[in-house]
Amino acid sequence: MSQQLKIRAPLILGLLGSIVGLLYSYAVMSDNGYACSLCSTDADWSFVQTFIGTPLIIGSAVGLAACILYPVARKPSGIFLLSGAILASPLPLIIAGGSWPSLDFLLLSVLYFAPSYFASLLLFLGGLLAFRKTRRIIKSLHDGGWIP
Repeated sequence: MSQQLKIRAPLILGLLGSIVGLLYSYAVMSDNGYACSLCSTDADWSFVQTFIGTPLIIGSAVGLAACILYPVARKPSGIFLLSGAILASPLPLIIAGGSWPSLDFLLLSVLYFAPSYFASLLLFLGGLLAFRKTRRIIKSLHDGGWIP
């Protein structure tokens, strides 16, 4: 891998994660929830919008701010990318639910909220790759034959 790509990988992953997060949060926040089979009332859909849409918007905005900050300060932007990944994940929905959801709800939520998981994963990988130590660990695992 070229040196320039190694340096710009966190920026690229952060931008992609932020864009996916913002687009999906727009889709969640603009939908009225009538087609949602999990939600029996409008109050349930507003719950989903509150605990998926709003943290996803905030996490994506933090990720975009980290991408702007990345050329100037890499370590703080890595921390911002990691915090944006935590906010963009569906973790607030699981915490607000109060308990571990049933298996059918969990499978449906994985399929329905896949863009949220994907955006969170991209922001998380970008945040990890912003640190030199993580890149060294990945290189040693690659040299040792553990990863391709």
